[in-house]
Amino acid sequence: MPWLALADIRRLHGKHAYKTVEATNQAGLANSAARLLPVGTVCLSRTASVGFVTILGKPMATSQDFCNWICGPELDPEFLMYAFMASHDYLRELGSGAVHKTIYMPTIETFRIYAPRIEEQRRIARALRERLAAAEALNDDLKARLAEIERLPSRFLAAAFEATR
Repeated sequence: MPWLALADIRRLHGKHAYKTVEATNQAGLANSAARLLPVGTVCLSRTASVGFVTILGKPMATSQDFCNWICGPELDPEFLMYAFMASHDYLRELGSGAVHKTIYMPTIETFRIYAPRIEEQRRIARALRERLAAAEALNDDLKARLAEIERLPSRFLAAAFEATR
């Protein structure tokens, strides 16, 4: 079964997690404090990569580097994920530690979210998902165009020397 770890979180930030770098099995779960979490669990990185967040797209377990929320019927997982994403800088400030930053559990236990009714949460999450997808598509297009621009000098040189033959 998939095992969400810090190696995954930056790639999965703001997305649903279906595939992870590491995996475990029933024996691994039985001999650890981890447990199998359901689809829709919101996973917030609390150590090293503090403030990165994903939603489980399939059942999986996580390392102790995550704090996980299984939302009830009054809290939409995507809405919660986007709220954490909007609070990324603040969450990073909450981290403490000399070697790498960690948000400790007593701090996490003080977290509160003020959310509108579930229908409004879903509307907000849908609008954000659409806008973020459009922004990602624009970013991908810009990267492709930049790659083309970076290839122009070598193309000009090749064309110039081809013409002199």
